[in-house]
Amino acid sequence: MAQAVGRSGPGGPTRAARRGPLTLPLGDRSDQDRGAVTSPEPLNELIAVDGPRRHVVVRVALVGGAVACFALGVLFGFVPGIPGFVFHVVGLLLLGMASRRFARWLNRRESQLPLRYRRWIRKLLRRDVRDTQ
Repeated sequence: MAQAVGRSGPGGPTRAARRGPLTLPLGDRSDQDRGAVTSPEPLNELIAVDGPRRHVVVRVALVGGAVACFALGVLFGFVPGIPGFVFHVVGLLLLGMASRRFARWLNRRESQLPLRYRRWIRKLLRRDVRDTQ
């Protein structure tokens, strides 16, 4: 006599039968459902997006500085002893200051970091950090 797969066997129900049917959540999911790391206390945004818009000349200068930083990062990536990634990070921050859309994207990515790294970044940038330790 053959038994159906996933049903109970001689030792009782199988693991798949105990779990029940596979269901997938439908609809819009919040950041909590996606496994995003949220801090117990709100920290300021890394790059402010709600301030006044920068002048076009300032934004062009910021983008130019970011391109220069990326070029220096690539150049110093090949030179031993000088880390090139620092220039890439500065370039990302300059792009975030030039574009609100990129600043929002960068803030979302930064908010997914563990709290201790977020505090460390703000300490490097001399932002408001609350010490709750």
